[in-house]
Formats: sequence, C-alpha cells, structure tokens
Amino acid sequence: MLQVHRAYRRPLVISRTCWTDSRAFLRFSAAHVVVLSVVVFALCCSTVSADVTPKTIVALENETVTLPCRTNRTSDLLTVEWSKAEMSPNITLLYRHGRETVEEKNSAFVNRTKLLLEEVKHGNISQVISKLRLSDGGRYLCRTMVGKQRQVEAALDLIVGAASEPKLTFVPSGANGGLTLECSAERWFPKPEITFHDENGKEIEAEDPRIDLDSAGCFNVKRRASLQIVTNGVTCRVHQPLLKRRHAHIYIPDDCMRSCTSSIVWSVMVTAAALGLCAVAYFLWKKYGRSCKLQAEIPSTNTGVQSQYAKCHQHSVTRTNQRTTK
Repeated sequence: MLQVHRAYRRPLVISRTCWTDSRAFLRFSAAHVVVLSVVVFALCCSTVSADVTPKTIVALENETVTLPCRTNRTSDLLTVEWSKAEMSPNITLLYRHGRETVEEKNSAFVNRTKLLLEEVKHGNISQVISKLRLSDGGRYLCRTMVGKQRQVEAALDLIVGAASEPKLTFVPSGANGGLTLECSAERWFPKPEITFHDENGKEIEAEDPRIDLDSAGCFNVKRRASLQIVTNGVTCRVHQPLLKRRHAHIYIPDDCMRSCTSSIVWSVMVTAAALGLCAVAYFLWKKYGRSCKLQAEIPSTNTGVQSQYAKCHQHSVTRTNQRTTK
C-alpha cells in the first residue's frame, strides 16, 4: 500500500523528445500560414494578362492619335491605367472613380491625353493623345483594375514620324551647262529616300543625297539630278516605308528643254574642238618645232660670216693702200 502511494505522488516528467516535436510542429504550422498568406495576396493582387499581341500605330508629329483598347469589365469601381515603358513616372492617364486622376500622371502628358468618357461604359477605354511629339514614340500598356486585380487589356507600339511636302527647284548648272534639278525634304523622321522620275515614270540617275540632322533629331535631305534626256516633266518622290509617300512635280517647257539640250550639244562640241586644236598644235610642234628653231638660228650665223668677211676685206684694202703709198 505504501509503495502504491509513493508511485502516485511521483512528479510528472515530460520527455525532451516530446517537447522538441511540439516546437517543430508549431514552426511548421507558422510557415504554412505565411506561405498561404503570400499565395492569397498574390492571387488577389496579381496582373492577369489577356491574350495580348502588340500592335503598331503610326502617326505624324503634331497630329492627334487614338490608341485603341477595349475591356469586358463593366464594374462601377473600374480603374483604367495607361502607361508608357522606359519613362518615370510612367503613367500617361489614370481614370479612377469616374474621373481622371492627374496626381500620378507624367507632366509631359498633362492636358494631352484623355478617354472618350461617353464610351467607357461600353467598354471603350481607348487613349487619345493630342499634339504628338517625337518623344511620344514607344510601348504603351492599357490596364484595368477591379479591387486588387489588374489586367493588361492591350499593348501598342506607337511610332511618331515627321514629314513635310518636298520642294523641287531649278539650280544653277555647272560648267557643262544643261538643266539641274534639286529636291529637298526637310524635317523628316525616320530618314527618307529621294528619287527622280521622268514623265514616263522611269527613274533618272541622280547624285548622292546630302543628309543633315537637326537639333530635334529630324533629317534634312537634299538631292540633285542633271537631265541628260528630253522630258516635259520631272517628279521628285520622297519615300519612307513607315510613312505616306510624298510627291513634287515640275513642268519643263519644250523650248527650255530644246535650249538646254542645244547648250549641252554646243558645250560638248566646243570642248571637243578645243581638245582637237590642242592635239594638232602639239603634233605640229613635235614635227616642225626643231626645223623652225634651226631656221631661226641661220640668219645669225650668216651675219657672223659676213662680219668676218668684211673685216678681212678691210684688212686687204689697208695693205693695198700701204703698198701704193710706198
């Protein structure tokens, strides 16, 4: 009986192994809670991308362009965000709670971007950019947000070009005469190509273009062509693959072409005649130049002989006179 009582009052001892397992279980449970929290937060705040394929939009400087974007989300809490890559801050338009928010907008786009507010309820959230600048070119993303979930609705590559009407004028010709035309294209971007064509559309051979780059990054291109054919009209074409082709046409009267052609013929004939005369003169000099030189030297030689003969004759006369005196 005594032994049973002592055994009953023996203190409870928890083994070290059991305590270690409990701590490990608590750490394992905490880790799972953290992981699950991160997963839930990521699911709530993730950006869901639709099947988006980037599209290319081409527009000209100072024009107004619309970047198209549509959504199927029609919540009253819809937020629309337009952003531009490689720019900080990158927000070009932010629409929230039924109005535009300008606090987070890049200052370069203030008063230049807008939504078509009457179209937003129909899912049209296209961005309109006015007074385009060359620096506006780049990749744009259209996103929508409901709660914490964002979705990319569209990706667009905007190319902003610059173009002007070409000028085709007559310029002074060189020494060979003829008719020379110059075509100039100012403030173009990207760099254009200039070609000349006659009235039948055949390309006319031209000089290499002269290209200058201005402070805004635009190209100024000039090119000249000398007409070697008879034509009543010449067209200057300024071509850039991304932009529309521009033309400049000039009419050449018949009498101008005849006079210009005559001047070319006369200049060629005069040049040929001058070269022929030079060749004949050189040939005559080679053949008769030495004989002429010898003939030129003969009179001087005869003069010397005559002088010597006169001296001898005078000497003989002097001796004769002396003898007579004696």
